[in-house]
Amino acid sequence: MPWARFDDKFYAHPKTYRLGKLRLPAIGLHLCAVTWCCDLLTDGIVPADAVTMLGGTRQLAQALVDAGMWHYSDERGEYLIHDFDVYNPTREQVEKRREDWRRRQGRSRKGSRGDSNGVSRRDTVESQQRVNESRSRTRSRGDESTNGIREEGGSRGKPVRIGDALPQQLQRAP
Repeated sequence: MPWARFDDKFYAHPKTYRLGKLRLPAIGLHLCAVTWCCDLLTDGIVPADAVTMLGGTRQLAQALVDAGMWHYSDERGEYLIHDFDVYNPTREQVEKRREDWRRRQGRSRKGSRGDSNGVSRRDTVESQQRVNESRSRTRSRGDESTNGIREEGGSRGKPVRIGDALPQQLQRAP
């Protein structure tokens, strides 16, 4: 997921002052629209019907157009955020970065142990068998940490079987 980028002097940009009394709600719509575009990789295009979904109104969208922060296309019925691709990555850039990352991860997984196929050792059947055998040996020794005994009331209480702590009606029949 790409991050939306805003200049730290955005609040003082002359275009924001052109919004007048609608400044705060219009900037809220602008912020929601920019992050929405980054999330969905729309390259700064906001369909007109998405404005209300983002919590805005036609009046706020028009105020952003009048201030020069957005552009409106009558023929397509959509808004374009001014200079979106100057401050934020485009769909093409994000997809290329993701593909490069996938390739690097694949090479890293294959090369980490020389003969690895990208599968973790803990995911193999042999590994799970070794873990299960180890657990069986521990249980057969009567290790209290794995045979259903716990301390009641913290470390100061007497040992109690977990089943003994349940109400009578919830305990299994012998």
